[in-house]
Amino acid sequence: MRTARWYLIRILLLAAIGISYFLCIKSYREIEQLPDTVTISCSGGFQKDGNGDETWGNSTWEYALWEELEGEVVSNPNLNRQYKVSVTAVRGSCRVLLPQAYWMGDSDGEGCFLDRTAALGVFGSTDVVGKQLLYEGRQLTVRGVTDDRGGIMLIRPKPGEALKNIILSVPDGASQEVLGTEFMAIQGIQGTVTDNRPFTGIVRLLVLGFPFTILLFYLCRLNKVIRGMTATPVLRMLATVMTVCLALFTTGVFLTCLHIPRDYVPTKWSDFSFYTGRAEYILGQWKQYFQIPKSKLEIPYVFCSLKSILYGLLSQVFFVLSTGLDRAFLYE
Repeated sequence: MRTARWYLIRILLLAAIGISYFLCIKSYREIEQLPDTVTISCSGGFQKDGNGDETWGNSTWEYALWEELEGEVVSNPNLNRQYKVSVTAVRGSCRVLLPQAYWMGDSDGEGCFLDRTAALGVFGSTDVVGKQLLYEGRQLTVRGVTDDRGGIMLIRPKPGEALKNIILSVPDGASQEVLGTEFMAIQGIQGTVTDNRPFTGIVRLLVLGFPFTILLFYLCRLNKVIRGMTATPVLRMLATVMTVCLALFTTGVFLTCLHIPRDYVPTKWSDFSFYTGRAEYILGQWKQYFQIPKSKLEIPYVFCSLKSILYGLLSQVFFVLSTGLDRAFLYE
């Protein structure tokens, strides 16, 4: 017999489901607001001058060349202090790589940007704009302090220095793979294209998987009710059609509210080749979507992704506990 305590627990679990999934969606939205970029790793390095603007058709897309060195020693001669940071040399548009450093000049070979961890390690404070430090014999002036990235320093490379990575800004709805491949073809280089949003596959799976879990559960329950009805076959067929229409409508609402790249959503009849050619493309990129981050510059994506994954898993767990999926077909 279901007691008041049972109903209270179920209400609390339903509230936990709503809160968890809301936080999952909120974290997913934070990911979507971060810059969408793609990286090309060149085996032999790549060298190009300019401000990091390239024109394709009627659009100008920003890019930058960069390379990250771990465990580099930075010195503060005034305090006789040394600190190890991750040094990132960038040529081109800094805004693509680190939005807070967007105004750093292309020829600013004497400036640098630190994150909060590096600023505290080198100077013992975050109020360090205008102060100087030493790195490999170069005297650099701090131009600004960014949010925490685990200890990084952004600098301009030496003239003529070749850098191994290229980062491109991705327009809304564009394909990272297509953009990276087109850039390599135009520049005549060879490299590996990687998405800069680690764990995006897991996050999208949880964000979209939760409403489908609810739909599947309640469709199964509705089918049970239909099978138990003593109505005519016509009414049963009508109820089934209405159930399918409701499922399609709900799916469309979720796909509209959530920002899903165009690669994943057919928009016209011909796009249903998604189930053949595009499915092969996504399977080929499966490893990339679930890649482990390799750069400290990806920390904001990692933080938002892990939050979304945690809240998404909690919403799934609370849903299973509240509905009792293992007993639903026995007691209902």
